Amino acid sequence: MRTLVTGGAGFIGSNLAHQLIKDGHAVTILDNFQPGRRINPKSIKAAMFIEGDVRDKVAVEAAPKGADVIFYLAASVRNRRSIDMPTDGAQTNILATINIMEAARTRQVPAPEELHRRFGLPVIISFHPRTRTKVEEFVVDITSSGLHFLAPMGFFDFTKLEKNAFSTLSCSGTVQHVACIFGVVNVTIRDATERPETVGCGSNILAGDDPVNIVNAVHLMTSRKRNWFPPPECLAPLVAETGCNLLLSQRLPDAAEIAWRSRGLSPAS
Repeated sequence: MRTLVTGGAGFIGSNLAHQLIKDGHAVTILDNFQPGRRINPKSIKAAMFIEGDVRDKVAVEAAPKGADVIFYLAASVRNRRSIDMPTDGAQTNILATINIMEAARTRQVPAPEELHRRFGLPVIISFHPRTRTKVEEFVVDITSSGLHFLAPMGFFDFTKLEKNAFSTLSCSGTVQHVACIFGVVNVTIRDATERPETVGCGSNILAGDDPVNIVNAVHLMTSRKRNWFPPPECLAPLVAETGCNLLLSQRLPDAAEIAWRSRGLSPAS
């Protein structure tokens, strides 16, 4: 579990951080390290430290990123301090609490992580080389528990995964069709699709790219009865041959073909 401890350099916060680390949890500490009875950060080597003030909205908005639990222990302590500096006390003990609660409420958890947390199932992701390049470029953390990033798979391996999936999540038109045939719900992470028939029959829903919408769409689709009938064209015999005929009828002749046709020649000449 990933935890955030605000005021983690204080007496209570530091002891809590020690115990969390001992129990195997990842700990991030947000503290302004004001002079006084504060721990030495080196005494909790396994924790990640962010030096910042809970009254600073920028620091607070960044700190909860990736945290599963937040322990709010930052405070303006001692009665005399609150009497002498009531505004400071109110900002730290009241307004800053609202800051951290609002940051926790509005932060967006990546959809795959939230899907694993909500449904308790592994999330298997076929990792395209270009996607891996972007992940490395933007230093995206893909080490979350429950996420399995696999190298690109062959057609039959990928199809077997689709057939046995709880739900598929994709921007691919082909995945939408195949999932529909297999009786597997699909959530499309786009605002439009070239396969509207899958939406019409009830096997597919458009969720866009908002993480909250994606998770809600998976919950909606998996809660419904899977009693749709695939579009007739999906079950037509010789569908591959039909597809080839359509492609050939729409193809554009190349320069060489245009030249020999202009001379009245046929392909067999």
